[in-house]
Amino acid sequence: MQTNKLGDRDLGGRADLLDALSALLRAFYSLAATDDHSDKGASKLLGYLNSCGPQRLSELPKGIPLDLSTISRHCASLARDGLLERTEDPTDGRAVRVNLTQAGREHLAHLRNQKATLLKNATEHWNHEDIGNLTRLLTQMSQDLETFAKSDQSPKNKKTENI
Repeated sequence: MQTNKLGDRDLGGRADLLDALSALLRAFYSLAATDDHSDKGASKLLGYLNSCGPQRLSELPKGIPLDLSTISRHCASLARDGLLERTEDPTDGRAVRVNLTQAGREHLAHLRNQKATLLKNATEHWNHEDIGNLTRLLTQMSQDLETFAKSDQSPKNKKTENI
């Protein structure tokens, strides 16, 4: 992998880490889609609802990096196929909440098993210790990134002063 070294700031290997993560994501998402709901957006939506439970449609863009119109299209398609249900928000009858159906949870489990099988096939030559170490480090990185995103140091949480 060729690293793009813009500027001479010492980032302690983080630029190389960013390049490696970007390459990993490109490689992972280049794996062939297996059905209509295995694309990134629909999979993210299903996974997010599985993790977080019922959500207001209007709140989903905060947890999924897609705009509301794209999320709405995915929700409509997933609901038509019985993988997601829309219900009235009990606290505000004008709002809509979405959640996985049992079929949606089963579909998500099927997609997860397919992807895990692809990973198994691609990393068959890896030893169990390396897989465990990578899993531990990626979990730690995810937790640290989530903690940072909620902190005052995160660019999205910094307050700017108008001068």
